[in-house]
Amino acid sequence: MPVVAVHVDDLYFKNKSNKCRYLWITLLMLLIIVTVLIIFYFTMLQPKLPHFYVNALSLTNFTSTEIVTGTWQVVFLVKNPNEFLNIKFMSLQPMIYYEDQNLSESQIISFMQPSKSNLIFNVTFSAVNVKVGQYILDGMNKEREHGSVGFNVKIDGYMKLKYSKQRIRVLCDNIVVRISSNSLSGILDGGVKNCNVDFN
Repeated sequence: MPVVAVHVDDLYFKNKSNKCRYLWITLLMLLIIVTVLIIFYFTMLQPKLPHFYVNALSLTNFTSTEIVTGTWQVVFLVKNPNEFLNIKFMSLQPMIYYEDQNLSESQIISFMQPSKSNLIFNVTFSAVNVKVGQYILDGMNKEREHGSVGFNVKIDGYMKLKYSKQRIRVLCDNIVVRISSNSLSGILDGGVKNCNVDFN
């Protein structure tokens, strides 16, 4: 009967080498899976801020003599850029002002915006006999002599992305309304206006 020589040391190192190989393969697979999940999260699931635009604006019954009176109809466009995340907007309070003077405030009811969607809503601002400083009147009337007046619109409120509720601030700066000194009405000048969005 032939005798087979078995070297115990060779078998031991061979088994140990196989175990190390399997361990490295397992670790490599885990690393690949984690990397794919991280990339997926930051490209697909990482929350992105919504985009706000002033789509249109009309101003009627506007006077700026000793007091300010007017009605602004503002059409907002909101875009949700998230692939799989809906956004819920809550307690939104829009304001329109000239320089640092608040002219009127309004309210927007809470609403849910689906992922990858566009939404349009209207906001009405009404200023009735608002007393302002003389420098505000002078600034408005000087601009009207050149055929337009620039207003600012701000929206403060909250939004809910996934499980977190965050404060949101939207600033639509220098919304130029084409209106002359002898006219009571005007419209948005320069097309759609992009707004700055911030949250904390």
